[in-house]
Amino acid sequence: MKYQKAALIVIVIGALVLLAGCLNNTPPATPPVQTTTPVSVVSQSIPVPSEPVPVSVTAVPTSAIQNTVATAYVKRPYGFVPSTYHPGYQAKLLESHLDKNMATGDRTIVGTVKNIGSETIELVVVTADLYNSQGYLIGTSSVDIYYLQPGKTWQFRTEPILFPDYSYYEISAVFTG
Repeated sequence: MKYQKAALIVIVIGALVLLAGCLNNTPPATPPVQTTTPVSVVSQSIPVPSEPVPVSVTAVPTSAIQNTVATAYVKRPYGFVPSTYHPGYQAKLLESHLDKNMATGDRTIVGTVKNIGSETIELVVVTADLYNSQGYLIGTSSVDIYYLQPGKTWQFRTEPILFPDYSYYEISAVFTG
C-alpha cells in the first residue's frame, strides 16, 4: 500500500508537470523567415539649360516689412541671458597688436576698445581668429568686459595663445550686448 500511494503521488506530480508544459519534448517553433521584396531605384535626370533663364523679381513694399529684433544669448558669470540689439551700444576697436612676454615667451593679443555710444554698454566681447602660416583657422581667442561707460576706453589682453603653429590673428568681432 505504501508503494501504491508513492506511485500515485509520482504519477499525479508527473501529470501536473506535463500539463503545465514544463516537460515538452517538441522543439520550439521556428519563427517564420521574413522575406523582403526587391526595391527598384529610379533615377531622374534634370535638364540644365545651356543659357541663363530670365527670372522675374517682385519687390515687397516697405510697408509690408516688419521691424524685428534679433535676440541672442550671452554668457554671464551666472549663466546665459538673452540679449537684443541696442542702437545706443556702440564700441569701436581703436587698435590691437600681438604682445610677446620675453621672459615666458607667451603671446597675447592686446588692444583698446572705446565706447563711442551714448549709453553704458552692458557687455563688450572682442574675438580674434587665429591662423597658421598656411592661412588655416586654428582657433579663436576672446576677452570680455562688463559695463563700459560712454566715452571710456578699455585696454584688453587675451589669454596666452597656446597653439604651436600660430602665425597671425584677425579681429573678427567686437560684440556689444
